[in-house]
Amino acid sequence: MWKQMLKLRPTAKTFLSCSLGNGKSCSFWYDTWTPFGDLITFLGADEHQRIGLPLDSTVAQAHTGIGWRIRGARTQNMELLLIHLTETTLSENVKDIYLWAKPNGDPQDRFGFSDTWNMCRLSAQQVHWHNQVWFTGSIPKHSFIMWLCCLDRMPTLSRLRNWGIVEDDTCHLCEIYFETKDHLFLTCPYSFDLWRWCLRRLQMPFIDFNTWESFLLWLKSPSNEEKMTPIKLIAAQAVIYSIWHERNARIFTGIRTPVEGLFAQLDRRIRNTCSARHCILKLQDMLMLWFRTSTIAPPPS
Repeated sequence: MWKQMLKLRPTAKTFLSCSLGNGKSCSFWYDTWTPFGDLITFLGADEHQRIGLPLDSTVAQAHTGIGWRIRGARTQNMELLLIHLTETTLSENVKDIYLWAKPNGDPQDRFGFSDTWNMCRLSAQQVHWHNQVWFTGSIPKHSFIMWLCCLDRMPTLSRLRNWGIVEDDTCHLCEIYFETKDHLFLTCPYSFDLWRWCLRRLQMPFIDFNTWESFLLWLKSPSNEEKMTPIKLIAAQAVIYSIWHERNARIFTGIRTPVEGLFAQLDRRIRNTCSARHCILKLQDMLMLWFRTSTIAPPPS
């Protein structure tokens, strides 16, 4: 991990700059204290020999108090530097300050992770379902599976069959229909019963999801009670995750869990999530809302 972090030094260097004070801690050659970036790159790797200024010199060591210890310019870049230095002064009683770049603003003297991430990452158009995938109180592994589903990147058997990896794409939950994303998570009889059971527990009317888009529309639709929105999202993601987990268990281990057993696992998982997030103000009532119908009854036939 540390080796990987050290490889980011060239990237981190582009965010750092130095606001000159007395120049005693700022490297003349390697720090960014001029608008030209680090001078070892701007002037060239051999320029320090002609100037007579060692590579480990500070800015203060390049200044005599009455001027700069730099010989005449022989290149255009050196000429630009000398012009800049005529307007640069050092303050003996002020320390150098290192600044971190900030998007759409001047550099600041503190590190901001979110600002740095927004400057490094490749930006893309915002998707309409982002609030249904990433939200306060979500379970990361559940959100990750949900994210892959929304991107249509789940390796379902139908997709693997199209790639020539498997020959049989029959759903392992119902053993009747082809395993597509919409079938596996929404319309499979096994998943269908789990959804009915979960919605009954949430005291929400059952909606027959036929497509992933209709499922996302239901997630975005407002609930009768505003406080139900977080538990609704958490429960929906937990159902998706549980179905995928059960599907993998049947394929790779041969272990089959009946739908009532899977809902008992789902119920325990949601209880633990609500308990762990009780300190978040807007999520404090989730456990109470989930317990409103505490008697587990089989899905209506």
